[in-house]
Amino acid sequence: MSRHLHAADDSEPEGCFQQLSKLGLAAYALLILGIGASATLCAVGSMSAIVENALDPHALVSGLEAETWRIEELRRRELLGAEELPDLYHDHSGLGDGSSGCMVTGGELVRWELWNEDGRVPIEGARVKTYGDESAPTVTVTLGEASVSCPFDEDEGGDRFARMLTAEAR
Repeated sequence: MSRHLHAADDSEPEGCFQQLSKLGLAAYALLILGIGASATLCAVGSMSAIVENALDPHALVSGLEAETWRIEELRRRELLGAEELPDLYHDHSGLGDGSSGCMVTGGELVRWELWNEDGRVPIEGARVKTYGDESAPTVTVTLGEASVSCPFDEDEGGDRFARMLTAEAR
């Protein structure tokens, strides 16, 4: 009986570090789960942006909403200045790769085809006309001899583009 009591006396209460060391595996598991959850959220966000762009790469957007790679490519091709950001951006290339489109920047409508400037016209005081179907118009801005036309397909925002340019032309 004295041995049994003596054995109970030999056990000391566990220290703080000993108790926390038992939680090490659980903390590590939580860390790994947190990293995995963060990676999953990032992947879902990236995939949703890719899917959105793939479904409608030609929609009219503000320069703030245009993908960064599109703006950087315009700057690299010297269609935009280093710090310039377009007010409006529309990609009308066949593949949605930004190689052809129209933008409003610095009070001008600029069109490019295959990364080369195809036309530039000031908007203030210009005449804005739309041709074709209202849901898929070609918007033409003319001032004097300079004229630029921007084609839109259905539901790409051509009607909004024409209204905005008309308001700015006045």
